[in-house]
Amino acid sequence: MDTSKARGDTGGRDTILYVVKCLAGTAVSYSLYVAFPRYPLYWSIISVLLVLDPDEKESMRLSYARMKANIAGAAVGVAAILAFGRVRLAALCLSVVATLALCQLIKLGKATRSALAALVIVTVSGPATWITGLERMACVVFGCLVAMALNVLTSLVMRWPRSRGGGREA
Repeated sequence: MDTSKARGDTGGRDTILYVVKCLAGTAVSYSLYVAFPRYPLYWSIISVLLVLDPDEKESMRLSYARMKANIAGAAVGVAAILAFGRVRLAALCLSVVATLALCQLIKLGKATRSALAALVIVTVSGPATWITGLERMACVVFGCLVAMALNVLTSLVMRWPRSRGGGREA
C-alpha cells in the first residue's frame, strides 16, 4: 500500500526537490571545476549526482553510505596505484576484489556500486600516479560532501516553516 498520500507527501514535490538538489550540486561542482582547472573537479560533478537520491527520507542515509563507499573505492584505487604503478587489467581485477571485500567488511550493501565506480575513476582515467589518485579521491569526496550539504540544507528548509509556526492558522 502506498502511504505517501496518507502522510501528505506528494511525488511532485519530491521530484522538484530532487531536481533542485541535482542542479545546485552540479552548479557548485562545475563552478569549482572552472575556477580550479588544475584539479579534476569534473569527478565531483559525477560524484554529487551519484550520491544524491530522490527519496528525501532515505537521501541522507544513502548519501552517507555512498560517501563511505566512494572513499573506500578511491582509497583502494590509490593503494593500487601505489602498489602497481600503472593499473592494468590484472591489477584492476585485483582492486575490484579488494574493493568488494572492503565493502563487505564495512557492510555497505548496495552502495558498493559507488565504491566500484570510484575505484575506476581513480585508477583508469588519465595518468595514474598516487598524487593524481589522491586528487581524484578528494574530488570524489568533495562531490559527496556537496550532496550531503544539499541534503541537510533542503531538509532544514523543508522543515523550517513548520518548526517556526508557519503552518495554517486555526
